[in-house]
Amino acid sequence: MTTIPRPVAEALATAAEQLRKHQAHTIGCTPWDRPGIIAAITQASRIAAPADIAIALMRVTANPHARTPMLLPSPGAHWESTTTAARPAPTMCGRHPSNRAAGCRECEHENIGDPIAGAASVRDSLRNAPKLPNPDSVRERQERHRAAVKGRS
Repeated sequence: MTTIPRPVAEALATAAEQLRKHQAHTIGCTPWDRPGIIAAITQASRIAAPADIAIALMRVTANPHARTPMLLPSPGAHWESTTTAARPAPTMCGRHPSNRAAGCRECEHENIGDPIAGAASVRDSLRNAPKLPNPDSVRERQERHRAAVKGRS
């Protein structure tokens, strides 16, 4: 999926924040802070389309037992009857469970490596690579071959 447009994420966060504040006053559930809601929406945008996120977010928001909006990007009943629920769950990274295994940004960042050590490794490989023949010796062999072929004719 693509990332959710910022204005859409802001609008959804406002709705969830207001609904949660209302529920905190009426049924006593925990209110949520806006940055946490935005973070949950952003993570969910990796797996779902904006319309599905809106549906799932309202379901999570209405759940008085949900202590945090970070339940949103997790699999669960809040995704029921959305196009996201119809797809198999993505394989998540073993080292960074909040990221998909394919294209885990944290793993990619960790695997960048040290450019100095990388350059030294390339130099060592080149130093140990088989040497190409000297162009002059190749030319000499070609001339000898041509002369030998010409001599046979």
